[in-house]
Amino acid sequence: MTVRALLRVLSAAGRSDSRRILAVTDPDEEGEYPVLALDLDDLSYLGLMYPGFDVYLADTAGLLGLGERETYTDLIHHGTYGPRMRRHAAQCFAGESCVQYPFEFAPVYKQLSPEAGQDSTLNGTATGRS
Repeated sequence: MTVRALLRVLSAAGRSDSRRILAVTDPDEEGEYPVLALDLDDLSYLGLMYPGFDVYLADTAGLLGLGERETYTDLIHHGTYGPRMRRHAAQCFAGESCVQYPFEFAPVYKQLSPEAGQDSTLNGTATGRS
């Protein structure tokens, strides 16, 4: 597939308030990166949608027969793709399949942010010098 054809596939799939994002994190055991769904319609939402770009392309081309999805994260319960999705969830979202606004209540926010009331800089300064 050429880069031009790939860009057509990606742009055709994103003609709404939701987008698909290839998250370049640590790849899974298949060497693939997860594809996330970003929805900015009402409350901002970011969640795992596909365990890899391979599955995203195959589903978009109609080759997998996955049927209609009820939620973006449905594949986390799929017999074949679920284990990969759950490993990406542990790595990207502290074990959750998604985060939704307000983000400060999501486990991943608590995992990544400093404790309330603590300054995240060294010595209380941006440079770390007193």
